[in-house]
Amino acid sequence: MFADVRLQLPESTIENRGANISLYIPSSSIQHKGQLNVLYSCSSTGHTLLRMVRLGNTRGDLVEVLSGLGKNDSFIVSADRPLTGGAALKVDGTHL
Repeated sequence: MFADVRLQLPESTIENRGANISLYIPSSSIQHKGQLNVLYSCSSTGHTLLRMVRLGNTRGDLVEVLSGLGKNDSFIVSADRPLTGGAALKVDGTHL
């Protein structure tokens, strides 16, 4: 199974408040599995990787990520079908 996905690379908002740095991402990238907040990222082998994240404040359509995602991590914002962990990724017709 392959999923066509869009990877969110540079458009995350990083807010610097003195010693505290906040990472905001589109809330559309967050999925809810029971009581858990999760998102999908891309593994080094080109497959989806389910990651649990802890969320903070919201600002419009952005949500703050308190833990589970680093400022240089790539993550999937949307896909043309439901994703599962371990699915092979294809971006713009190219396998990762």
